[in-house]
Amino acid sequence: MRKYGSYAQAPPKLIAGARCLDFLNTVEDARIERLTSYSEFIIWSKAAGLIDAAGQRRSLALAAKQPQGAARALALVLEAREALADLFGGSVPLRKPAMAVINGILARDRFVLQVESGNAGFHEHWKPDCQELRQPLLVLLREAAALLSSPVQPQIHYCASDDCRWFFLDTSRNQSRRWCQMETCGNNAKAKAHYRRHHTAG
Repeated sequence: MRKYGSYAQAPPKLIAGARCLDFLNTVEDARIERLTSYSEFIIWSKAAGLIDAAGQRRSLALAAKQPQGAARALALVLEAREALADLFGGSVPLRKPAMAVINGILARDRFVLQVESGNAGFHEHWKPDCQELRQPLLVLLREAAALLSSPVQPQIHYCASDDCRWFFLDTSRNQSRRWCQMETCGNNAKAKAHYRRHHTAG
């Protein structure tokens, strides 16, 4: 049975190595739903660096003025998250419907390529050309498409703990990472293994 949590009470854990994978991890411990409202998605988006403080204020104000629009945007966010989970970790038969969902969302809106400058010089920036309520999601989907088609795609794994299954990008030298975080799932697994050995020996 899925429970519900709030980022106002517990800030997001961004440990996956890619924002689109952290997005998949907004279901915690395989049963705690964090994106219970559009405002929760915006809080997460601010923590993940998809929007700044001003963008967070604008989005929350717009959601308050357009509650039905915010509800539709949240439904799209959850639909996209489920489809991305299938693309990153599902079996092959599931991937075609998931691709259709993601491509359908991407086709609904567009990106505008802009040239910007900063301390490091010029760089390109793809700005979502869509309603502001959907902009953070569009950025996530573009990053997900880039990650899926990148050489590091085989390094995408999920936590070996059956109680977790969080996604992460394995950047370890020998590709041996098993846990989303060693200090949580890794240590829990070690403690359980130690208990089983001790109990069996006893």
